[in-house]
Amino acid sequence: MIFSSLRGGFRGSLLAKPGRQVMRRKQQYQAMDDPVRCMTVARALVQAKLRGHGRLLRQWRVPGRHEIADGLLASHHCLDLNTLRGHEDAAARAFFDGLRQHLEGSLFVFEQRRQHPPPDPVNSVLSLVYTLLLNEVEVGATAAGLDVSGGFYHSAEDGRPTLLMDLVEPLRPLADRFSARLLKSELAPDDFQT
Repeated sequence: MIFSSLRGGFRGSLLAKPGRQVMRRKQQYQAMDDPVRCMTVARALVQAKLRGHGRLLRQWRVPGRHEIADGLLASHHCLDLNTLRGHEDAAARAFFDGLRQHLEGSLFVFEQRRQHPPPDPVNSVLSLVYTLLLNEVEVGATAAGLDVSGGFYHSAEDGRPTLLMDLVEPLRPLADRFSARLLKSELAPDDFQT
């Protein structure tokens, strides 16, 4: 049984017998240790994110799709995670530049993505929506019996939920579309405090 908050955040679990998902976790760990399988999963996650961001910029009719398409094409040929991360980072910068242009004329000014701490309303909304999405992904990954610390794309560190961070990547375009809609038509600067 998985306990979550009303808003979807993971709170804990109750297990009848420990180890029911041991084989699934074993496969997860084996995939993490296999550089080819790890790269295949990481590449698929990044490519899904880039395709989603490219579609979003096309819907918004703002530039940046070409840089994202370049990153998507380059990702097919990446042989290591650092190179893949470099292409993903360049595409993310292009996406956030497109988001900045999309928000022009709205009540909010967005210069660039910064998150620790978010310095303005746009970055605050993005961070909040990403956090809520991470909570939803945590419930699903835990229910599936996966180790949330065992990811493929993000670098592993003790206590860091790298699998959750990985699984959020292809869903970011949905979160970004939702955030942009809130910022363009639902929220006002008076809704925020510094």
